[in-house]
Amino acid sequence: MNTIPRASESSGQDSLSPRDETHDRAVKLLDTIVWRLAVSILASGAIVVAVVAEKLLTLAFSAVALGLLLGVYLLRKRGHARLASVLLVAGLWLIMTVFVATAGGLRGLTPMLYIALTVVAALLLGRVAANVTAGVCLLTGLALIVAELATGLSLPRLFEMPAMAGWAVLAFSLVMVVGPVNMALRDLASALALARLRLEERQQLAETLQESQAQLRLIFDHSRDAIGVACRGVHLVVNPAYLQMFGYRTAEDLIGAPILNLIAPEERARIGEYVALRANGQPAPTEYVTRGLRKNGETFDLEVAASVYELRGERHTLVILRDISERAAAEMALRKSEALLRLVTDNMIDTISYVDAAGRLAYTSPSVSRVYGYPPGALAGASGYELIHPDDRDRLTAAFQPLIAGQAASTQLVYRYRHARGEYRWIESSINAVRDQDGQYAGAVIASRDVTERKRAEEEVLRLNAELEQRVKERTAQLETANQELEAFSYSVSHDLRAPLRSMDGFSRILLDEHRHQLDPQAARYLEIIRQSAQRMSQLIDDLLAFSRLSRQPLNKKRVDMADLARQALANLEAERSGRQVDVVIGALPESQGDRALLLQVWTNLISNALKFTRKRATARIEIGSQVGARGEAVYFVRDNGAGFDMRYADKLFGVFQRLHSASEYEGTGVGLAIVKGIISRHGGSIWAEGQVEQGAAFYFTVAGTDAPATPAGDPV
Repeated sequence: MNTIPRASESSGQDSLSPRDETHDRAVKLLDTIVWRLAVSILASGAIVVAVVAEKLLTLAFSAVALGLLLGVYLLRKRGHARLASVLLVAGLWLIMTVFVATAGGLRGLTPMLYIALTVVAALLLGRVAANVTAGVCLLTGLALIVAELATGLSLPRLFEMPAMAGWAVLAFSLVMVVGPVNMALRDLASALALARLRLEERQQLAETLQESQAQLRLIFDHSRDAIGVACRGVHLVVNPAYLQMFGYRTAEDLIGAPILNLIAPEERARIGEYVALRANGQPAPTEYVTRGLRKNGETFDLEVAASVYELRGERHTLVILRDISERAAAEMALRKSEALLRLVTDNMIDTISYVDAAGRLAYTSPSVSRVYGYPPGALAGASGYELIHPDDRDRLTAAFQPLIAGQAASTQLVYRYRHARGEYRWIESSINAVRDQDGQYAGAVIASRDVTERKRAEEEVLRLNAELEQRVKERTAQLETANQELEAFSYSVSHDLRAPLRSMDGFSRILLDEHRHQLDPQAARYLEIIRQSAQRMSQLIDDLLAFSRLSRQPLNKKRVDMADLARQALANLEAERSGRQVDVVIGALPESQGDRALLLQVWTNLISNALKFTRKRATARIEIGSQVGARGEAVYFVRDNGAGFDMRYADKLFGVFQRLHSASEYEGTGVGLAIVKGIISRHGGSIWAEGQVEQGAAFYFTVAGTDAPATPAGDPV
C-alpha cells in the first residue's frame, strides 16, 4: 500500500485509478525505499543500543526490538500497512530514545536522530504524523533533561554540551526540518495531483480519440454511400461500398488509380476541370450529378458530394458518392406520370377539383372551363359553397360532416351547380377526403360530371312511367272487362253450344239403336258420322275452354317432384296402354318449382301424344328423362319411336288447331301441344321438338329456376 502523501489525501478525492501506472510505480518505489530504510534503522539501532547498554537491558531491549520487528512484519503481511507504519515509527522512537539516553543525552549529534525520525514519519504517515512525531520528540527531550536534572544522574556524554543547549538544538532543528518537510510534502502532493490530472486528461483524450477513430472507421466501413479520399486526382482510400458500387473486389484495385477512370467518357472533361480547380485551391462545385463507369463498362447516374481539406501541406478531397439510378428512373417515371396525369385531367370530360379544409377551391381542372363556363383560374380561392344551389347546400354540408369527422373516406352526391351564365346545372360528384400526416382533415378531391341531360331524361322517364302506369291501369281495366266477356263467352260455349251437340249425339244414337233396321246402310253411316262429328265438336269445345282458362288460372308455385308427376300421368293413361306392348323408361328427374296441376297436365299431354303416335309400332318405346342444357339448366324430355314428323314443320306443332297428321290417322284436336306450350311459357321456360318421319320424335322443355346435372336413364316402368 502506498504511504507517500497523494493529492487525494489533501483534496479528499479517491485514490489514483489503475490507469496511472507511472505514478503508481513511482509511489510504490519510494514507499519500498522508505520502508526498507526505516526497518534497517530500527534493526541497526537495536544492535547499537544492545552493544552499548548493560547486559540485562540488552536482553530486554533485544526482545522488545525483535517483537516490534515481528509485529511490523505481520501487520504489513496482512495488509494493515498504516498500522505497521505507526508501530515502526514507535519502535524507531524507542530505539532512538534509549540510544540518546545511553549516549549522553541531547548533546552533540544525538538530536539528529529525532530529526531523522520526524522525516521518516512524514514519509510513511504524512504531515499530521510528522507534526505529532516532532512534538513527541521535543517532549522526550524535555523528559530526558528533567530526568537528568531531577535525579542527578550523570548520563554518558560523547560530547561536552549542556543538556538545555542540546534540547535547544533539537528544537531548532525540528522546527527547521518540520516546516520545510511539510512544505515539501504539500508541494509533492500538489505536483502529484497536477501530474495525475494531466495524465487523466491525456488518457481521456487518447480514449476519446480512439473511440472517435473507431466510430469513424465503423461509419466508413459500413456506410451505404461510397466514400473515398483522393489527392492529386488519384485514389488514396476507398470504403467497401465504393468498391461495390464500381464493381471492384479489393481496395488495391483502385488505390493509386485516377478518379477519372470511374467517370463516363462523356463526363470526364467536366469532372476533370473540377478536379483541377480543387487541386489549385480554386472554387469548384461541391455537389453535382454525373455519370459513373463500372468495371464491366456499365454507366449509371451518380450523385457526388466533395469537400477539400489540407493534410501535411497537400490538398485532399473527400468524396461521397451515391448511386441514384433508381431515383433518377423514379423521377423520370414520376415526370411521365405527372405529364400523363396532366394530359388526362386537361382532356377529360369530368371535372376534378380540390377544396381545402376551409372549403375554398385550391385547384380546378381545365375541363371546369368547358363544363361550367368559367375562365381558367377564375375559381381559384373561391368558396365552392357559394356556387351550390341554396336548396342543396344543407345536403352538401351533411355529406361532408362524416368526411371531416373521419367517419367515412368518400361519399357521392347529386346537386346543382351554378354555371357562369347564371343557370344551375345538375352534377354528380364523387367526394374523397384528404388527410394530413396526423390524420386530420385537410380537404377533399371532388370528381364531378354534368348530369343535367340525364336528370332531364330521368324526369322524362318518370313522366313516361307515370303515363305508362296510367295506361297499364286502363289496359288492366280493359283486360278485366275482356276476361269477364271471355268468361261469359266460355259459359255460353260450355252451356249453350253443348246442348245442341248433346241433342245431335243423343238423337242420332236413339235412331241407330231403335230404328237401325228401318234405315238403309247409307243412312246409318250418315248418323254415325253425325255422332262422331258431335263428339269431336264437344271435345274441341272442351279443349278450347281448357286453353282459354290457362291464361287466367293463377299459378300456385311450390316444390314439385317431377318424377312423381311423370309416374302419375302414366298411371292416368293406363287405358291407352291396355292391350299394347309399350316399354316406358323413366330416368331420374330433378325437382322443379311450379304449379303441380299444370305441370301434371304437361306430362299427361306429352306422354299421351307419345302413346298415340306409337300406336302402329309392334313394340312402342317411350323414354322420359332429363339432361343438362347449354346454360346448366335441367332439360326434361319425352322421347318415342313413333311416327315422327318432318322438321320443316316443327314450328307448327305448338299452334292451336295445327296438325301434321290427318284425323283419320291419329285422333285429336290440335290443342294439346298448344296447352303444353302455354303452361311452360307461364313457368318461364321453353319447349321445342326434334324428330324424323317414321323415326320417332322427342319433346324437350325447361322450367325456370331448375338447375340440375344430367342423370342417367332409370329402370323400365
